[in-house]
Amino acid sequence: MTGMQFPSLDSLFDTYQEHARVRGFSVVKRTSKKASEEDYKYALMVCDKSGTSKAQKSSKRVDCKARLNAKKLVDGSWMV
Repeated sequence: MTGMQFPSLDSLFDTYQEHARVRGFSVVKRTSKKASEEDYKYALMVCDKSGTSKAQKSSKRVDCKARLNAKKLVDGSWMV
């Protein structure tokens, strides 16, 4: 998906969610850095199973490495 451009953060997230569903995982928005109160500048989307768990039992954390970084461009679109 590197180099792809999307008209909005929602359309980017929807596309990545569909890609993840086909590949057998789901995603969450991990962080988004705000340029102002309501305007995002960067976004990070990761596998919902990323990271590791300190609990030994019943954790879905498997240290999944799938992630997507995106940046908002001057025209308001998003670039992966």
